Amino acid sequence: MEENEVDWIAAKAWEFLQDKVKDGPLTKHEVDMAYDIFARPRVQKLKLSDFERRQVEDQIMAKLEERAKQMNLEHWGKTGL
Repeated sequence: MEENEVDWIAAKAWEFLQDKVKDGPLTKHEVDMAYDIFARPRVQKLKLSDFERRQVEDQIMAKLEERAKQMNLEHWGKTGL
């Protein structure tokens, strides 16, 4: 799987988080929700082995969590989730 494909899937979930961060600091719950709604369906459509799918899921979730922390800091001065 190409890195840009993973980045594109993560970017779709970031769009959701960008809207949510305006309402208040992001939590793990919002990150999980963004993943479940926007990333999981796209990952499931990819033709990957179970091992590859888990790797991609972990990679996207790590990107989402890092971006959510960054957005919390930028918008609310809060570190972490």
